[in-house]
Amino acid sequence: MRHLNDPELIIWLAERGGQLHDGWSRRIEDELDRFERLEKEGKANELEEIKANAPNAIPGPLMQTLWRLLLTGRVKSSQHYFDLYRWRDRLKRYGLTTSLRGDLRDLLAAKIKLRRPPPMSE
Repeated sequence: MRHLNDPELIIWLAERGGQLHDGWSRRIEDELDRFERLEKEGKANELEEIKANAPNAIPGPLMQTLWRLLLTGRVKSSQHYFDLYRWRDRLKRYGLTTSLRGDLRDLLAAKIKLRRPPPMSE
């Protein structure tokens, strides 16, 4: 929780599939909600105290967006590259079942891919 503003953490998670344990997901979401609530309530002293103890704990607006995308499963994983082909094979075997419809909807959902920026050349 002390590194929610560190892009390296979210990229590291995305590179490993972007799937978080349910408990960790809930904890991250609770922290994001808490920071948002403190900001809305104008509790700058509490936010400053958090920053003093963990400078990278409070994510900025862009990092909050990335965390929300990761928590809602909207980050593309390279591990799922061939899932559409597997889906097609299951369709041929079983026909269009209710579960296959849901799987197709998930496969076609908009997702983003997170990766490290290219190295700067001089």
